[in-house]
Amino acid sequence: MLKVNKVNLVVGVVLIITVFLWVQVNQNPQKKPDYPLTPRIKLSALPDDINNSLETISQRIKKSNTNNNKFQLNFKNLLHRDITEDTPLVLQTYYEGSQEISEMITEMPPSFVGLNLNQLSQYLDEWSIKKFEQGRALVIYRSKSGLSPEDKEKQYLGIKDGQVAIFYGKKGSGVLKQKTSILVDNLPEKERKSLQEGIEINSREELLTILEGLASLNQD
Repeated sequence: MLKVNKVNLVVGVVLIITVFLWVQVNQNPQKKPDYPLTPRIKLSALPDDINNSLETISQRIKKSNTNNNKFQLNFKNLLHRDITEDTPLVLQTYYEGSQEISEMITEMPPSFVGLNLNQLSQYLDEWSIKKFEQGRALVIYRSKSGLSPEDKEKQYLGIKDGQVAIFYGKKGSGVLKQKTSILVDNLPEKERKSLQEGIEINSREELLTILEGLASLNQD
């Protein structure tokens, strides 16, 4: 009899603690989010690689037994707030070649809604969770080699192995596209200095004009 009473007492204490934790997590009404649902925050047009990445994650979630695991009652899950549909998703990509972070904001994918951070992290692959404030933002982060999409559109003239060369990216940290046959040592000092600093190119026509001018100086 005494043993049964002890078991009942333990069960009662566990139930009380469970209810208390549940109330603590859910008793405060959610503050109305001020982003991205207000006009102050503009949602981003996501590039194809991010769209494909999110779709892959969503497919993984759908194929799993998320619905069976999501509502399991345990102390660990009670202490982690679930992701809500009114929380914006912020995607940060660090491009090693550009040495900068690109940030985009989009609506929360439906497949993410209802998961907690522990559950979501199982499906993120190249992404990791950086920050989460329910109703305000879920920030996920990844690192990629190469240049950012913006820097891939930029070009400049510089020097490589003593020759005039064309680079992608920002001056001083770009990626070599092509070397020309123009020797830097044969150019006037003014042009050599400009090439050392980097000459920004805004169009193909401008590139051809500058190269023709450098080639004529190289022959003189």
